[in-house]
Amino acid sequence: MKPFVLLLGILTILLVIIGIAQFYNPIPDLTGVPHPKFKGMKISPSNTDMYTHTKWLGYFFAVGLIAMFTTILIIGSRRAEKNTGMIRGILVFGIIYTILFSIMIYSNWAYVYDSDHTFFGQMPRPTAWVIYVIWLTPLIVTGLYVFNFNRWVISKEEERELKKWIALNVDK
Repeated sequence: MKPFVLLLGILTILLVIIGIAQFYNPIPDLTGVPHPKFKGMKISPSNTDMYTHTKWLGYFFAVGLIAMFTTILIIGSRRAEKNTGMIRGILVFGIIYTILFSIMIYSNWAYVYDSDHTFFGQMPRPTAWVIYVIWLTPLIVTGLYVFNFNRWVISKEEERELKKWIALNVDK
């Protein structure tokens, strides 16, 4: 499947999810009311995590965003409509990121229903997942890019050709 067709499919699915969230079983009192103690702050009397359909719609929307981001990286890694070899690494990144994100979401759902509210590393478990794991995951793509730049992005030969072209075509 061509990456642009895949991207269009992902964007269509995201639009459908937004439409379902907008019209299926709307949540009352979601816009917020003034906080009783802190002036200027608003709170929501309804917690969206307590509604099954919003939990799952939010989860699938986020997974769709990860798929969209991964597809855009694949499109950006192609050179002259040819694959550069980076696709496998990007797919591995997308899968690992989706798994870690899913674990974090499950941790959040468990935390919402847990009256104990256990902590890890001085933070609530979902926050610890975000800080200690999720934000580090893009280092996979960065490492792939850095260590494979000459092979996947621009080779030494292409760099020499570019320098030669610039020297011939740019006014000094």
